[in-house]
Amino acid sequence: MKRAPELRELSDHHHRGLVQARRLRRAATGDEANPPEETAEAFLEFWQERTTAHFREEEEVLLPVLARSWLRGALVVSLALQILVVYAPFLQPAFGTMGLSLGDWLVCVAVASSVVWLREVSKLFVSERY
Repeated sequence: MKRAPELRELSDHHHRGLVQARRLRRAATGDEANPPEETAEAFLEFWQERTTAHFREEEEVLLPVLARSWLRGALVVSLALQILVVYAPFLQPAFGTMGLSLGDWLVCVAVASSVVWLREVSKLFVSERY
């Protein structure tokens, strides 16, 4: 797939990360040519030397795109159109939608945010090692 020149290096880094992940998986099953300890050490080196800088680069390249006012405007228009399709009585038959009650919205918010809450709770019980 062709990439914009500005994103090429980030895309290459993602590829190298996937290669490292494959090596770790193969080392765990005994299918890697190098010993598991050596594979793990190579991954940690990769993580410390390249991944931290990669995340910084992504923030510098991708976050400014989201800061553009036209993009925020497009997101607002998209949300407004979705709400219109769901709640406008003349559009509901055409799209097969119906309005959500407050209880329905609370269930949606609870389910959608459960990923965040469960992740935060898991941090209390599991320490991540990098």
